[in-house]
Amino acid sequence: MGKRGKLKVLILSRLHPLLVGYRCLKGRQLCSHLYQQQNKIINRPFKQGTNNKTMTKQIWGNLPVNDINQTIDFYNKLGFKVDENHFDGNHIASIAVGESKFVICFFPKAPFKVAINGEVADTTQGNEVIFTLSAESQAEVDEWAAKVKGIGGKVFAEPKAFQGMYGCGFADPDGHKFNVLFMG
Repeated sequence: MGKRGKLKVLILSRLHPLLVGYRCLKGRQLCSHLYQQQNKIINRPFKQGTNNKTMTKQIWGNLPVNDINQTIDFYNKLGFKVDENHFDGNHIASIAVGESKFVICFFPKAPFKVAINGEVADTTQGNEVIFTLSAESQAEVDEWAAKVKGIGGKVFAEPKAFQGMYGCGFADPDGHKFNVLFMG
């Protein structure tokens, strides 16, 4: 297979991972080549323009809260390690979620409004974002729902199967929503 053919298979394999498995059955050499090329693409930082500077190294979410102490208590009871800090004289908190350590920071509404130069979304009327937490099993999804209810949180979507997945949804005291999904 020529260079152009390998590139075509590589692009298709990124769009449909099953193609890699199919091509691997056809020949070990191509499989090895695709694996190496895929890793080069995955491990390459995203570049902008011609200056070769990495656009970003990290991403995190910032959410406004009414009562920082209530937020800290809620997430501690869910089993998260809550880090507390002070920023510009305000008491703030954050949690790191999952293996990638995605950070969600919680700010009092006043400094949050200044940072976004606008109004804070009313989570009783709608949502600005929903975070999804992965689960290892249906039982783990059920445990999340029970734990949230047990600490006074709101489960807005009871655990159920849908579209080949099993999940539930809950909201923290400020109405920020989370899904817990088992995709098995």
